[in-house]
Amino acid sequence: MSLRFRTVSEIGTPPAIEWVWEGHIARGYVTMLGGPGGVGKSALVASLEVAVLSGLPFLGGQTMQGPIIHADFDTDARAQIPWLERALVGQGVSHDVLQHITYVDSESGGFMDEVGLAALRAHIIQTGAVLIVIDAFTSAFPMIRANDAGEVMQVMAAFRQLAKDLNVAVVILDHTPKPMANMPEGRGLLGSTIKSAGARAVHLLTRVKPNEVGGLDVLRLEAHKNNLAPVGEPLGVLRVWEGDGLRFEPYELPGSDQNGPSMKARKALEKYLNDRAGSVIPRKELFDHLITRLNVSERTVKRAMSEIVTDGAAQVVMLVGRGNPVGYKSVLEPAEPGPWDVLAQNTSSASDGNDLGTPLGPKTPSGPKSSEKVEVMTW
Repeated sequence: MSLRFRTVSEIGTPPAIEWVWEGHIARGYVTMLGGPGGVGKSALVASLEVAVLSGLPFLGGQTMQGPIIHADFDTDARAQIPWLERALVGQGVSHDVLQHITYVDSESGGFMDEVGLAALRAHIIQTGAVLIVIDAFTSAFPMIRANDAGEVMQVMAAFRQLAKDLNVAVVILDHTPKPMANMPEGRGLLGSTIKSAGARAVHLLTRVKPNEVGGLDVLRLEAHKNNLAPVGEPLGVLRVWEGDGLRFEPYELPGSDQNGPSMKARKALEKYLNDRAGSVIPRKELFDHLITRLNVSERTVKRAMSEIVTDGAAQVVMLVGRGNPVGYKSVLEPAEPGPWDVLAQNTSSASDGNDLGTPLGPKTPSGPKSSEKVEVMTW
């Protein structure tokens, strides 16, 4: 191995993170999604894939629209494809988007080897895929001893290089150990810690006890590790069945109370907007202020803002500018005009990268259960 020595100035500024699923899965990096067998990883991933194929938000986060490769070594098409079909119905997406996802399995029932990785690399280049899902680590690499750090490191290094070279988000599904008396569920991935060390983000999926959520089917998605974004709080995920359709929605996890971060964020958002009634506050200004003041995650603020809009306590306003910048406005009438509207119209948002112009007026966001305007992009 040869070493390369460069100054920071020679390397230059790295490019901004491109999120395939905002805050969770980044393009050009490896992400692990772990959970016990049968918890719902396949269903959740299928719903995420449909969101990416159609460019729709997923569980409060924006997605990057693009082709997908799903490499399945854990089940087969008879088990996985129906999850995609249910997700299409649940999210109201046309069946046509499935032409942009490639399903990969082994004709001989074998596993992923160097030949398979080379073929996978070629297909990513051919399709321009933004996301590749490997289901699952143990099934794809049964010849690897899960507790052998050296063997696991070779696999993780190969996928890190693939993600970097082709600028594709690699998501590897994996299992978690059975819970024990002194080691509860959700403590990490099965086998060597090199799995976690080799990924930039590790998310663990567990089921919330039905008696804690009124008998509902609720999952808990927790960031065990995230080197690219704030770890934030665990995300509650409600699985909703409607006929042949299945969708996932954010859900307030048990244990939240009036003094919890979500409720604090909601109260602070309402006060901030109501104190400036009649004015449109750009999304970045509003969120940055609350995140800094309350020391909470962006996810918490976004969820609280979504609840406020859904309850009718605030309005979403589409601002003039590239990328459809968003602002928020209280539904209360102002006592008298203030300077805040001028500020909203003339400040620029580094997050959105837009010049904010005159608000177009209150506009109800399109798309199901979203606090922001949703535009389903077409291929």
